[in-house]
Amino acid sequence: MVEARVEPTITVVADVALGPREEEAVLARVKAAFAFALRACGWSAPEMIAAAPIELHIAALPRGTAARTSGPREFSVASDALRRADADGVLAHELTHLQDFRAARGGLRSIPRYLAEGRALSIGREFRRSLGVCGIDDKRVDAIARLTGEQAAEALDGFRDGSGLRLARRSGAVFRWMSVSVFFVEFLRTRAHGTGWPDALTRLSRVWERVGRGEGFADGFTGEFSQSLESLEQEFVRFVASTEGDRTARLGRTAYDATVGQTACAAAPAPTTPSRKPTR
Repeated sequence: MVEARVEPTITVVADVALGPREEEAVLARVKAAFAFALRACGWSAPEMIAAAPIELHIAALPRGTAARTSGPREFSVASDALRRADADGVLAHELTHLQDFRAARGGLRSIPRYLAEGRALSIGREFRRSLGVCGIDDKRVDAIARLTGEQAAEALDGFRDGSGLRLARRSGAVFRWMSVSVFFVEFLRTRAHGTGWPDALTRLSRVWERVGRGEGFADGFTGEFSQSLESLEQEFVRFVASTEGDRTARLGRTAYDATVGQTACAAAPAPTTPSRKPTR
């Protein structure tokens, strides 16, 4: 059976000068990232997730922000971010969040922020790797390898919502907390409950959908993973604590294990670099 092509309608709103070919190139990259995230999430009704149009803003964003999602329809990209080697991974990450808004609806606030960020980071990373861009993950791998059990517990406890993210920014812990987040999702996929759930991303998507239908997050999560998130958090912290100083044991069997067969890395594809509108 051939899978039907599901593609959103995207309108570009830019504060930079984009020629027809540049706009076409940006749209192609966004659509490719959206499609990858759609497949990776494994939504039960992808056509519903893609149905609403997207307004893509190419604009000046706060320093350090490459892209952001403002809800189920609006997505912004910093004009200079499109030059970055990891730009396509950032697009897939943020478009995963946009799809999350559509699936979980108003219930998205009930989902722990670290879980949503970890899932989006995982999808963004895999999209980059599918394009042959992976050397930039070295810093993330090192951060994961150096984590302590105490740091893992701190991140899971503190990174529950937007206020936690603001706290992490003030304390300079954002990268570490994000590393805990993505590694927790990888732990779900490979090690939790003894063998892990290889389809963890799809299971998480079903949790989002259950929340969108009005079910409580805790019940939805337990319904998909057969145990509570709290018990899995405790299992994860114990694992991180037990592998402190042992990089091989920490990373083994995960996507961050260098001994596992990986997609070959290559140079990043030539990025689209919009030119600024002339100032008067």
